[in-house]
Amino acid sequence: MPVGATVVWTHKGQKPHTVTADDGAFSSGKLDAGGAFEQTFDKPGTFPYFCEFHGGKGGEGMAATIIVAAQSAACPGGGGARASPCASARRRAAPRWRSATTPSRLRS
Repeated sequence: MPVGATVVWTHKGQKPHTVTADDGAFSSGKLDAGGAFEQTFDKPGTFPYFCEFHGGKGGEGMAATIIVAAQSAACPGGGGARASPCASARRRAAPRWRSATTPSRLRS
């Protein structure tokens, strides 16, 4: 996903969850059913996160990683074309963590 994108996690399950960065850079706090959490990624990098109730740092249990590419690498030419892969990446996330707190949308 490109720098500047915002990921939104929406809790659609029953048990509480969190979205907590391994390095503590962001945390949703406890998310109950219907809760949501947004995080904007303003720099390129790899951002591992986990659920404090069901996972742990380093990819233990319920955990995943957000990968943010530098704008030039993520969207050659600025990604202005409507049908470009970058335009579609801005509209939706492709999460690897399939759970009640999977990111539900991506916007930039």
